Amino acid sequence: MKAVGARLPRYDGVAHVTGRTTYVDDVRIRGILWTKALRSPHHHAAITRLDASKAEALPGVHAVVTHEDVPKNVYGHLEALGIPADEPLLAENDVRYKGQPIAVVAAGDEDTAREAVELIEIEYEERPAFFEIRKALDPDWPQIHQWGPVYPHFGPHNHRRVRKGNVDRAFDEADVIVEGVYRPQAIEHCPLEPQTALAVPEADGRLTIYSCTQAMYFSMGVVAAHLEWPLNKLKFVGGTVGGGFGGKVDRDDLRPARPQVQAAGEVAMDAGRGVPRVLHARPVAHGDRRRPHERRLDPRPSDVDASRLWRLRALLALRRDQARVPSHRRVHDP
Repeated sequence: MKAVGARLPRYDGVAHVTGRTTYVDDVRIRGILWTKALRSPHHHAAITRLDASKAEALPGVHAVVTHEDVPKNVYGHLEALGIPADEPLLAENDVRYKGQPIAVVAAGDEDTAREAVELIEIEYEERPAFFEIRKALDPDWPQIHQWGPVYPHFGPHNHRRVRKGNVDRAFDEADVIVEGVYRPQAIEHCPLEPQTALAVPEADGRLTIYSCTQAMYFSMGVVAAHLEWPLNKLKFVGGTVGGGFGGKVDRDDLRPARPQVQAAGEVAMDAGRGVPRVLHARPVAHGDRRRPHERRLDPRPSDVDASRLWRLRALLALRRDQARVPSHRRVHDP
């Protein structure tokens, strides 16, 4: 009971402030292969040609992995809930955002891996990029996914519906109803530690992955699904997370490193390609992050088709003696 109510030092505090804390990127094991990813320079484009033969022939390169090497390239972590996957691990026929990984190189050092990425020959057919949510709801908007430009898997609706409290009563009792179109600022988690991973093949055939994920078992399930391995063939080791704020807790936590982890499964564990090797993934921190989605809250007046909009009524309750309220009680905020 001595700890209750007492001011105790953090168990990791001294190491943090003296720079002695060990993070995933600090772990080193003999025989490391370094991985780098070829990423899309376009927001939206078709891949018309991909030739990795020159990269594969470069001395020091152990493997080049594309979508054809991934056992389960398209996986959605909510498939068990009936929500289908909508994104491949490595791009197949097209790219849908700038920075999307297309191929992964495993080489003996970082410089060779970068050089091999530059040697991959790829051609694109650039397509129009889509940045406006409302336009995606227009009937003539081009198809992006097989189900169309709008994700339709919210039960009977094509949008997520959030209902809290008695909305009708709130309208009835509000002195003023403010209506407008609102675009909240885009946000991005930006920890000092980038997403990184280290995959180590074990003598018993298992794969140990050192990861900075905030959700250990969640990430292990994602990797197991892509490799089509049972969970007992994977061992995840979590180090100190160098900041995350939620950015390393969902599918994005391992996204920059996941193609490299896949390369670990393809290279490090494949006896046919030589001695198993350790693979280290140190990607750019935000090279393919897409968390800053546009958010549009559009509570337009009733003349706008409600089925096409996410609707939010901003209710501003004012005391009648503190504000001049129009008789119709509605204020449009354009």
